[in-house]
Amino acid sequence: MSLLQALALMKAPDLLETVKAGRPLSEALTDPYERGIVRIGEETGRLDRAFGELHRALEERRRQRDEFRSRMMYPIVVLHAVILIPPIVMLVTSGPLAYVKAVAPALTVVYGAYAFLRRRPPWLPIVGPYARALNLARFLRALAFLWDAGVPLARAFDLAATVGIRVDYRPGATLRETLEASGRFSPMVLGAVEVGETSGDVDGTLRKAAEVLEQEARGRLDVALRLLPLAAILLLGAVTALIAIGRFSALYR
Repeated sequence: MSLLQALALMKAPDLLETVKAGRPLSEALTDPYERGIVRIGEETGRLDRAFGELHRALEERRRQRDEFRSRMMYPIVVLHAVILIPPIVMLVTSGPLAYVKAVAPALTVVYGAYAFLRRRPPWLPIVGPYARALNLARFLRALAFLWDAGVPLARAFDLAATVGIRVDYRPGATLRETLEASGRFSPMVLGAVEVGETSGDVDGTLRKAAEVLEQEARGRLDVALRLLPLAAILLLGAVTALIAIGRFSALYR
């Protein structure tokens, strides 16, 4: 089956029009990682493997998104209770408009913070290291793909940069030396790469190192998701205490 036939069966008109116009399929993709992997597949003539890698990445992304949503359900409910319940008396005393004005700023802050965190800013604790580990794993998987396809190292590093991380190739240096000079990779990854170069199984070693980094990223995300319910409970307790203090202080005036 040709690529055009496959895209027609997938009912992907934007992708189909891009290919019919004679442009690379990667140009129609918006996600940097997806675009980078497909471009690597186009360059190496291994689109089938590129699509297999995309399927693996998208399945992992879906799993993480589902886990994130399930873990966030309780903190979200508690947070909304903290915002919406305390001023509910205003519905009776001051009317719906006053109540909406009282809760709207807090809800705006909460939803704004959620949208901000979804962008995974690299300087935030937990979120930043998670994003960095995930991006490094993606780079190593792309590099393994290119190494297995026999792409020269200089070109391989240029193409691997399309998935989101650039590492400058050092002419004459080994793969380990080039990665070490970037300052991005841990001694564990560098040691694994050196073993792979010695044994002749560089692509397999790079994939295993990527799996370790992905496990590290999942571990960081799991820590954050475990802390969120605790933070929500503490916040609810703090708000309840403030309300109680306000009520008792009013009684003694």
